[in-house]
Amino acid sequence: PLDFEMDLLSLTEPLAIDMKPLAERLKVGGEESGGHKLRIVFGDPNKLVRVEDRAIDDSPPGFDPVHVCRAVSDLVPNAWQARELVARLMSALVERGVDLSRLGERTGFFIDELRKHLTEQLDGMAEELFRREMAGGRIQFSLRTDGHNYRVPESLEALLAKPRRPLVRDDGIPVERSLFIPATEDGLNGLEREVACYVDGKEATHWWFRNVARHQYGLQGWRKHKVYPDLIASIRLDSGVERLLVLETKGDQLKNEDTAYKQAFLDTLTRGFLGVQRVGEMQLELEGEHPVHCELVMAGDWHMRLAALCDATNGQ
Repeated sequence: PLDFEMDLLSLTEPLAIDMKPLAERLKVGGEESGGHKLRIVFGDPNKLVRVEDRAIDDSPPGFDPVHVCRAVSDLVPNAWQARELVARLMSALVERGVDLSRLGERTGFFIDELRKHLTEQLDGMAEELFRREMAGGRIQFSLRTDGHNYRVPESLEALLAKPRRPLVRDDGIPVERSLFIPATEDGLNGLEREVACYVDGKEATHWWFRNVARHQYGLQGWRKHKVYPDLIASIRLDSGVERLLVLETKGDQLKNEDTAYKQAFLDTLTRGFLGVQRVGEMQLELEGEHPVHCELVMAGDWHMRLAALCDATNGQ
C-alpha cells in the first residue's frame, strides 16, 4: 500500500518553496476592521437611555511565529523547516513595506493563506514525485496475486433509517447484477442511482458493486486524502476481455479544483495500469486479459461516457 506521509510527503523539499509570491498577496488585503465597543444603558427595566459606540484603542496582539508553525505542522512536520519558511515569509513582507507590529491582528488570515500556499506547492512536488516513481515502476497500480490485492468483502452491514427500498431500474426491473443482495436505494444519491441502474441494465455487465467510502476500496494519489470510487463494475467484451471499471461520480454543481485533481489522477491510473502481477505463490482467480479503466463521471455527460465503456464491442 502507498502511504502518503511516508512515501510522498517525507520525500518533498519544503525549503524549496518560494515564499515571495505569497508575500505579494499578503502585503495587501486581509486587514481587519477596527474594533468597536458597544455599551447599552437602561434606565427603567424597559426603557433604553442611550447607546455608546466607540472605537477600541487597544494595541494589536503580538504576532507569534511559533503558533503559526504549529498551525501548519500537518503540512510541514519538521518544526525547524516550518520556522524557516515563516521567517522567510516575514522577511519578504518587511521588504514589501508591511508593518510586522500590526501582523498579530491578521494572524487568522495569515495562517489561512500560508496553508493554501504550502498545500499548493507541496501538492505540486508530490505529483511530480508520484509520476516519476510511477514511470520508474516504484509506484504501481495493478491487480496482485498476493495478500496486497484488495478483496471485495463477503457481506455488508447496513443500518437503514427507513424501510428498505429495492434499487429498481427505469424499466421497472430490480437490479440483477449487483454483487450484494439485496441492493437498495439507501445511501445512494440521484446520480449514483442512475449510474448503477444504467450499468446493471447493460448486457455486457458481469457484476457491479457500490464501494462504500472510507470503508472499502480507496485509491491513494499525490494528495493526502484517498479517492473512494462510488462504483466498481466488470464488463465482458466480445473480444473475451473483461474490463474492470472504477467509477467516481460527481454532480456538475460540485465541480471545483478537486474535480480536476480526481480527473487527472484517474486518467494517470488508467494509463499506468500494469495488469495482473504474479507475486509469490498465491494465484488470483482471473483468466484472460483484465484492463482497468478509471473514470470520473460527471452528471452532464455520464450517459455518453458510460455508453462507450459498457459497450461489449468496444475493446479499446
